[in-house]
Amino acid sequence: MSTNITAAFSKKFLRDELELMAAVMWEVESGACLVMPSLICTKNDMAVELFAGIFAGGAEAFFGQFHDNSFVKAGIKYTF
Repeated sequence: MSTNITAAFSKKFLRDELELMAAVMWEVESGACLVMPSLICTKNDMAVELFAGIFAGGAEAFFGQFHDNSFVKAGIKYTF
């Protein structure tokens, strides 16, 4: 059993067309964490997103065991 703390932050800029977001999940006992930053740019009916998932911690920790699986993702969404 472990203690986890989860937090999410978001801030919009440029008349709400640019949004910076970050979510963090931290495993208190082992110090391992998952950080998920993202950048979303919205213009009219189109949104472009850049998202990452970064795992950190020792190999014995829950999040740390996925250290080699960190990733970056890009996406485009159009609403019509």
